[in-house]
Amino acid sequence: MQNNPHFHNPSKLELFFQSIKIELGEDLIGAFIISTAENKLIYAILPPEQQEYPTFYATLLKLANLISQKMQLGKVEDNLIVTDRYYLLSRLLGENDYYWGLIVSKRTPLGSARILLDRLSPQILHAIV
Repeated sequence: MQNNPHFHNPSKLELFFQSIKIELGEDLIGAFIISTAENKLIYAILPPEQQEYPTFYATLLKLANLISQKMQLGKVEDNLIVTDRYYLLSRLLGENDYYWGLIVSKRTPLGSARILLDRLSPQILHAIV
């Protein structure tokens, strides 16, 4: 059997993010997985000029965790940033130092986006560890 150099066997993460694109449609602006321990982007669906920004977001999440600990508020599970056009939601993945984030248009019901984060988090964690 001859190998086809144009055939690409997608990873679990690629398949997973393709399903998110299908589910959210044009309301999905971007999605990413970051490691706060390594301050590193693991996977993203973002325009090339935005690829570096999730690592800045990792710093923000570390700060949120630090503030929550100092104020004895408990462990940060998720985070929400609201702009005039978008929601940026992120969710802690398990006990690890991974977060996954969604950037969706404000047409997306916020509750639906949060349910999606909850529902898919175990699958994403399984795909990256």
